[in-house]
Amino acid sequence: MLILTVATGVAVFVQHHYPLLFLPIMPMMLLTVRKGQLGTALGVVAMAVVGTISTSVGLGPMSLIHGSATEQALFLQFYLAFSMILLLPLAADLEKRRKSKQRLLDSEAMYRMMTDRSGDILFNITVDGLIQYVSPSITKVVGHTPEAMAGMPARAMMHEDDRVVAAAVNHRALSRPNETFVYEYRALTASGVYIWFEAHNRATVDDSGMVTGVISAARDISKRKLNELDLANAANTDPLTGLSNRRVFDDKLRRALSAPRPRSVPACLAIVDIDFFKRVNDTHGHPAGDEVLKAVAATCKLTLRGDDITARMGGEEFGLILWGLRSNDAGALCERLRETVAALHVTVGEQTIKVTVSIGLADLADFDTEAEALSGADQALYRAKAEGRNCLRLAVWPDLNSKAIRQDNDGGLAE
Repeated sequence: MLILTVATGVAVFVQHHYPLLFLPIMPMMLLTVRKGQLGTALGVVAMAVVGTISTSVGLGPMSLIHGSATEQALFLQFYLAFSMILLLPLAADLEKRRKSKQRLLDSEAMYRMMTDRSGDILFNITVDGLIQYVSPSITKVVGHTPEAMAGMPARAMMHEDDRVVAAAVNHRALSRPNETFVYEYRALTASGVYIWFEAHNRATVDDSGMVTGVISAARDISKRKLNELDLANAANTDPLTGLSNRRVFDDKLRRALSAPRPRSVPACLAIVDIDFFKRVNDTHGHPAGDEVLKAVAATCKLTLRGDDITARMGGEEFGLILWGLRSNDAGALCERLRETVAALHVTVGEQTIKVTVSIGLADLADFDTEAEALSGADQALYRAKAEGRNCLRLAVWPDLNSKAIRQDNDGGLAE
């Protein structure tokens, strides 16, 4: 390129017929583009040497100036200065761009190395929601290849129930580019299974501050979700029987009674109590009592329908919420449960234990509060105990305004 610049300069300055001073500018620009500030300096120096020699012997465009040799030399200096002023800013800008490009390449290399080694999945998503880039780690986690996912909508792999939340988060990220937004969603793997991810989304902007898309770092949190589910189940489940605990039962009962009257879905509450359970523990031991509790719990689950609630209230007492039934139909279901339990023979070692239950039933249509409903079912249960056990009794209006005293000794009604 320097040779081309010198050749152009010689061609322009050895003739004195035409003022072709613009021609050397073009190869000098090319030299500047190739070599930067060094190219500018070399081009101007080469042109100065050629121009000075030609002008001193009366050749070149400067000879067309009608004036003294000093004036011609002065004009040559102006020409060289103009060339320098024109080319140096170009060289500086090109150098800046070169350094920026190098930093970008270094950053991209480091970025790709980190994404290749990271377990997190990185997405570059356009403002239209299309996947522009996804890191190779997606293959290990989800089973899809980056090439297969490029260009597809980011929401395509999400569970349909999570797409609205994802769209809202992306909208907030695009409108507030200085903030990072975190959310959770389920994504479909290549094997057809959904797994949980936690994503951190932040907008990307160009040098002018224009939002160009969203970068999302997604991490597989399936194990954490399973742990959370286990903890939730542990907090809501009776560890011995596997039934719901009292806390869940009270919440379900409260929800059932919170519906405004007239309630569109009828429901009944039943309290089931194992007869003579203290005697079982005293005679056969607490491990045998545990087996009796588990047998009665299993019978409740098998006898009741899928939507019904079965919970261990504490001790030998179980609570049932029977959805969609009034007292007659609920009574028939509870009677079937009582008969099934009465047919049980719980074997513990060489011991066989006969089990019966007493049941108090209350129609929730007759009650306004949780306490009233429990009291009504409790009164019915105490009547069942008082009238011989192993039977079902329905809460009646006199029960609703009376109070019973639970007796916990061997001869008391609690047995």
